[in-house]
Amino acid sequence: MSESSSTSSVARSQQAAAKGAFANAFVGMVSARSWRQGMDFDKAIGFLMEDVGRKFDRRVVTALANYIDNRGGRDAWKSFGETPEAAE
Repeated sequence: MSESSSTSSVARSQQAAAKGAFANAFVGMVSARSWRQGMDFDKAIGFLMEDVGRKFDRRVVTALANYIDNRGGRDAWKSFGETPEAAE
């Protein structure tokens, strides 16, 4: 493997890891837990925007915000924020 293809492979791996960390952070914030409701989508995106340039890539955060606001994401994921009913 050449040095340039190795470098691009590392860069792709780092980008994938960063996207995974971003997705994990978002899902963790908006998903309900047994002890709390999920965070409002707008509030979660606001927290993520605060970390743009340090932890998250602006393109990824704005792509999510676009999906939530303009492509049906809010309706598709609204159940994530609902607290699970207690087991009987």
